[in-house]
Amino acid sequence: MRLSELAEGTPIRLEASRDGGKKTEIWGKIRRNSEKRCQIDIYYYEGLNIDLNSPDYDIEAVAFDHGEKKIEWINRAEAGNEKKEDRLQEKRESFRIYIGIPVDCQIEGEDSFVLLVDVSEKGFRIVRRESTALKEGTFAELHVEDEEFDFVLQGIIVWSKQIDDGKIMYGCKLLKEKSSEELLPYIKVKQKKLLEELTREIGQ
Repeated sequence: MRLSELAEGTPIRLEASRDGGKKTEIWGKIRRNSEKRCQIDIYYYEGLNIDLNSPDYDIEAVAFDHGEKKIEWINRAEAGNEKKEDRLQEKRESFRIYIGIPVDCQIEGEDSFVLLVDVSEKGFRIVRRESTALKEGTFAELHVEDEEFDFVLQGIIVWSKQIDDGKIMYGCKLLKEKSSEELLPYIKVKQKKLLEELTREIGQ
């Protein structure tokens, strides 16, 4: 079975190894799939972040949809020009963890609520109700209260996208030196819970 044949929402497990070394286990779900590209939301990974498009890694993939199905994985080294639709379109250095909660936010001295869409070790995405996009370089400070965590994230807006009437999504680069050290423990807790959810779905 090919990667491009998987339905949206299908849980998938990847195992990546380099030069026959230790395998890195990665769990996720198919977010979008078409003839041209496949996007996977990564929820959990062991070890270092890796570029799944890199020809340096051997990838084994298993999809969980009414049983385990071995997936034919095509990476850059094998794809060529005729099989680009089977390449994973995921090149960022750190994986996003879906959050989806409202948080307090201060932008340009104004307090408001925003939706914290996801976070990573490099940045975060938020959705804000407004008709005109803020400029790139605008400073944003979030106060996150979730699970047992209570911490502050600070970042700089690097892009914006209109997603609905009156709603704009922003991508923010994390200012690590001004953000809480609780971010990494928070990400690990969210990874664990998402992995548990995926495992329950697979077991149904």
